[in-house]
Amino acid sequence: MENKNWAEAVKLSEPWLVACPVDARIHWLRSLVLEEQWEKEEADKHKKWFVGLIESVMSSGDGKTPETAYETISVGEEYAVLMALRLDFKKQRLITRLRVDEMTVENEQGEELKVFFSPKPHFRRLEKLFSN
Repeated sequence: MENKNWAEAVKLSEPWLVACPVDARIHWLRSLVLEEQWEKEEADKHKKWFVGLIESVMSSGDGKTPETAYETISVGEEYAVLMALRLDFKKQRLITRLRVDEMTVENEQGEELKVFFSPKPHFRRLEKLFSN
């Protein structure tokens, strides 16, 4: 995408989405590339995927406290939400006892904020991986 090689970007995103169809960031990037190629209908499909995935996270909590953390299926999804909210990532820490990620971010006005995420499925995958 940085080189504006739209055909290659579309080509690379397709197998990624086959392997991980819920990657909101790739849906967003693919929609942008397809728009550049004047493929509006296909671009709109990927925008809808992006919006739906982000809305599902946003409806799970408010992200303002560890107790009301947004529920995500992966850490990657956390970064997709930050991107959608136009927040710049600064640092991350794990609140171990709650298994909640605390993200320090900066908004468009330059204010530093904390956003909390609960990636429970991510931790279950790790536990399964390391228990074998």
